[in-house]
Amino acid sequence: MCCLCIAAQMNHRTIFQSTDHNYLTNQTKVRYFTISLINKIRRTEEASQILLKRIHRIKEIERRKRKTKLDLTKVM
Repeated sequence: MCCLCIAAQMNHRTIFQSTDHNYLTNQTKVRYFTISLINKIRRTEEASQILLKRIHRIKEIERRKRKTKLDLTKVM
């Protein structure tokens, strides 16, 4: 094999190795990005559940206040 063929073959192999490395690096980045997005969505869902519970609790307190006001006006 001539020197040019060997050089071309080595260069070709290096290009493929770097391409594989870049592909894997990009896949890893995509994987981490996806995981971080999923975690953000979970935190958002948890936060919305907490807010819903607080809203229900506040509505229940307001309902009780109105009920006691009505009861007090009936007594008077």
